[in-house]
Amino acid sequence: MRVVVIGASAGLGLELSNQLAQLGHDLVLVASDARDLRAIAANLSITCAANITTIVADLNMCDPKILADQCINSQAVDAVFLIAGLSNISIDNGVVDNEFLMKIIKVNFTSLMSLANAFLPSIEKSRGDLVGIGSVASIRPRKKNIIYSASKTGLEFYFDSLRHLYAFGSCKIRFYRVGFMKTSMIFGQRTIFPALPPSSVARVLIQDLGKSKYTRYLPGWWLFVAILMRMLPWFIYKRLNI
Repeated sequence: MRVVVIGASAGLGLELSNQLAQLGHDLVLVASDARDLRAIAANLSITCAANITTIVADLNMCDPKILADQCINSQAVDAVFLIAGLSNISIDNGVVDNEFLMKIIKVNFTSLMSLANAFLPSIEKSRGDLVGIGSVASIRPRKKNIIYSASKTGLEFYFDSLRHLYAFGSCKIRFYRVGFMKTSMIFGQRTIFPALPPSSVARVLIQDLGKSKYTRYLPGWWLFVAILMRMLPWFIYKRLNI
């Protein structure tokens, strides 16, 4: 398989790239840091029998259509993982600088939506997979991570629409609401629920390749947390410091 990973240099994207390469898939890895990409590609080329292509791109600045064309490069694409994300919970808790607001929205939502739109014709031809990563931050609006949560909710709505569009079509559309992971995005933060290693999340994403299932929560018990949070009446919910 030829697989594109957007956001391949850290966290879930890095672990996903490692596991895919170990399985022998040809990879197109996209990230904003050229040094990280070179190191990752060099390591995977030595340790795995996979063909690795790297593309340096910043989702806050690049043209998504041009980036998608570079990734496709007149070759079939069997799967695209939109892993990239940006969060800063220390300042995303009220009125924020507009430049920061637009960057969060672009990296987490509009650029990923544009990329999905650009990749879809190729994925349709290969009867492949388009995979989006959301967050449990979309369960219910709260006073922290406001812009991040809103952007991830927008991306989820878009993927839900694609799922309906291709319900009887050729390509597979999947979106995951992922719980806390042990990555730099939560470094130094106290989380009220256990954080997963990215390796376990990557394993599920790869196992689901080619399947029509539309898994929502990783891990699955977040579904029950979501139900409880949504059931809380406002007079209680507004007092929670979450």
